[in-house]
Amino acid sequence: MVEFDLSDILAEDIVIELATLEVYEGQVGSYGAAVNCQRIKTVWVEASVIWASRPQLGSRVWDSVVGDGAPGWWVFDITEQVQLWVDGEQDNNGVALVHSPGCTFPIVYSSDYTADPDLRPILTIDYSPRTEVEEVSWGQIKATF
Repeated sequence: MVEFDLSDILAEDIVIELATLEVYEGQVGSYGAAVNCQRIKTVWVEASVIWASRPQLGSRVWDSVVGDGAPGWWVFDITEQVQLWVDGEQDNNGVALVHSPGCTFPIVYSSDYTADPDLRPILTIDYSPRTEVEEVSWGQIKATF
């Protein structure tokens, strides 16, 4: 589970052009197993989360990667999810990486479990200001030509 503080942009009227979550797979899991990125629907506290008390997840899979048997970076496109957070349509409780049933889950590094800052999760957001489009009728448009 990963959560980023987006308070600096949540108050802005912006359009998310691209939002990617990058995590580093340090210990390889099952070869060929899918890992899905899903929204976390309920509030959670890192220090108290265990399997039995895990937060509720959204059913939609925002993106998925397939383990290739080698350590390296995974990139998840979560553009639509971040836009929903920014627009206030969903609470930002982060996302969870969920593996296929019955496979060995790989270990990905977080800011708490690696001293190397280059291996910590990265959320990159490209955005632009939302521009208002003036509503006009077809007659008004035709008349201007």
